[in-house]
Amino acid sequence: MDELFNSRLNYQAAEQPVVPLLPKRLKQLRGFHLLTQNEVAPVLHMDRSTYAYYETGKNQPEIETLMKLARFYSVSVDFLLGMDKAA
Repeated sequence: MDELFNSRLNYQAAEQPVVPLLPKRLKQLRGFHLLTQNEVAPVLHMDRSTYAYYETGKNQPEIETLMKLARFYSVSVDFLLGMDKAA
């Protein structure tokens, strides 16, 4: 809660173009863990094609799915979206 009250507006950052990193991050994480789309999709209760669309950027996951993906790969949603400081 302190973070909310201590936050400051960042007008410069808001004006920068948004580069969707989710597809790249999903593919990198899956590869790092030596998994196939066929192995990941059933664990997340989705079709392989659905997961593939997330990796290619053709579709974007709902927030609940994004949270499942973050938990599965043990990363933050911020990291998946490229909002972490490393991005």
